Amino acid sequence: MRFLWILRQHVFVVDGIIVEIKSPDGGEVLSGGSVEQIRWKSYPHPSLASYTLLLSTDGGTSYPETIAYNLSPAETSYAWTVPNINSTTCRVRIEALDASDSIIDEDESNGNFSIVPSGISDNPVEKLAVSSLGQEIIVEFYLSKRCDVSIRAYNLYGRMVKEIHKEKMTVGHHVFKWNPHLPGVYFIKLNTGREKTEKVMVIK
Repeated sequence: MRFLWILRQHVFVVDGIIVEIKSPDGGEVLSGGSVEQIRWKSYPHPSLASYTLLLSTDGGTSYPETIAYNLSPAETSYAWTVPNINSTTCRVRIEALDASDSIIDEDESNGNFSIVPSGISDNPVEKLAVSSLGQEIIVEFYLSKRCDVSIRAYNLYGRMVKEIHKEKMTVGHHVFKWNPHLPGVYFIKLNTGREKTEKVMVIK
């Protein structure tokens, strides 16, 4: 894979990459007003000075909205307050900039994700609660209709570390427990076609 290094209006093609978007990367359904983690993987580069995050609502044709700018090269995630809009063609782009604000690499979501305005979501998941007890993570929720459910755990770097559950489930109250065996911060994603994410910390 290669990236474009743009400096003083000259374009250089250099082997390697600087940054890759990890999430949202396509298929997610986010709720307006919620706080979601934008995650990316970064690679060392001597010219890297900062990152900029941008939002598209037309499938990546344009990126008119700036989510954040002047992010430190050391950062690999950003807590994003999702705008309360209705769109099924959203994408996020990250731009790696040098000290003169020239783009030296960029990446975007591989597919479209959706944003649903708060108050109109048809998510059948109610009363989702994620907590930790000792070294166990407890996922508790109520389903208002029978549907396919997947529960996955991700680490702080956006990597899935465990698929806790995946099958059709009945209406009612459900509880799942999982021991990650390692302390740290985890993100539990419960997906029924609509996705909900909760952050939980496991302490040794």
